Amino acid sequence: MDVRRDFLFLGCQVGHAWRFVGGANAGCGNDCFCFRALPVPGEAGNGPPSAILAEVFRSGIEALHSGQREAALSLGMTPAKAMAYIILPQAVRIVLPPVGNYAIGLLKDTALCSLIGVNELMNDAKSIAFADYQPMAVFVLVAGIYFVMSYPLSLAVRYMEYRLSHSR
Repeated sequence: MDVRRDFLFLGCQVGHAWRFVGGANAGCGNDCFCFRALPVPGEAGNGPPSAILAEVFRSGIEALHSGQREAALSLGMTPAKAMAYIILPQAVRIVLPPVGNYAIGLLKDTALCSLIGVNELMNDAKSIAFADYQPMAVFVLVAGIYFVMSYPLSLAVRYMEYRLSHSR
């Protein structure tokens, strides 16, 4: 499917991808994206979630054969209905693994927000570890907490992949 037919739309896509994905500040911005207004030259980063997920979904839509859209339109569907009922359900199966991985990575990257003063788990663990002089016990506990938060999310993504792959 050709998403890039309209040159104005293409210009907006390229500008958005260059501004946020290609040159965004590294580190503490995934869930604190309000702190990145402009790209910093020379710094590679992940960019805000909207830019990354837009690229993931765009690539998932483009991975489908263009005949899917043509067949839906030949059956009398409007382009919006073709997108909603034919193209997006198939694209969701393609983009589910990267979206799940991004969600798990976003959960783990919240520790980087302590750089801008947001109190979070690793920052609190560091202060407790240095106050009690038992850093190993505290950091093992924090690793277990991150595991308890991220493993069910990975199981949910795996279950959704299984359900979507067997629903053909």
